[in-house]
Amino acid sequence: MRSLTRKQTAILLILIVLGSGAGLFWYFESNRTQFRFEAVYPEGDTRKVILALVTPRDANLTISFENDTSLMYRIDAELYDPGSDSVRFEHDRVNVHSLHLYCEGRQQRIAIVLGIAAKYDITIFKGENLNTTVRYGNGAVLNETWFVAYQTGVLRIAVDEHDGLTTHGSMLIGGGVPESIDGPLYLMLDIDLPDGYGGRLSTYGIPISFIERQGWGFYGNGVFATAATVERPRVTIGLACTSILARLID
Repeated sequence: MRSLTRKQTAILLILIVLGSGAGLFWYFESNRTQFRFEAVYPEGDTRKVILALVTPRDANLTISFENDTSLMYRIDAELYDPGSDSVRFEHDRVNVHSLHLYCEGRQQRIAIVLGIAAKYDITIFKGENLNTTVRYGNGAVLNETWFVAYQTGVLRIAVDEHDGLTTHGSMLIGGGVPESIDGPLYLMLDIDLPDGYGGRLSTYGIPISFIERQGWGFYGNGVFATAATVERPRVTIGLACTSILARLID
């Protein structure tokens, strides 16, 4: 897959919220192709969670939220070839809940389900040829937390209005990508804003087409927003990639 220029590179910076971590490690026998990692919050513990996916490749990756205040995470991974591919999971609980999924070779599928008890910061680091879908709903907490994606492939981001979000928050997509990190070749953006949220989308001259657009006006220079002046919007979206297909609903 070809490298993108800095102008074409896209970074996901989504401010969302979650938990914390200490020391737990999983290793696997070489002939396995399917893995599950799962944990609930200890009673009274709602520390922030930092989740990092390191070098996933050729995978269908989904990240979603479940209306469950006890669930911390449930991760299912499936490999193409157990002889050359692997995953390794670490959970560090020292200050926050720090989760790392280290990927070697190729992964066929990675499905991550998170709970709604606390804040989550999520990073996809050096992902290659991923088909990624991130969906916020089911009471997911949005309150100035991060989702950062350094990856090539397809990236879809969805915010569901009807499922409800637990707090008002902010979203930022775009900007500040290191020269050495590739971004999505193609971005599918699906935003249905919850009540009380505002939005602003800047395309930076990248071609954009719409499946649907309601309540988002065009204000020139590649800017789409829910109002002519969006003061301190709870959701701010800035994009830079080769092409954008969007559904924007306010």
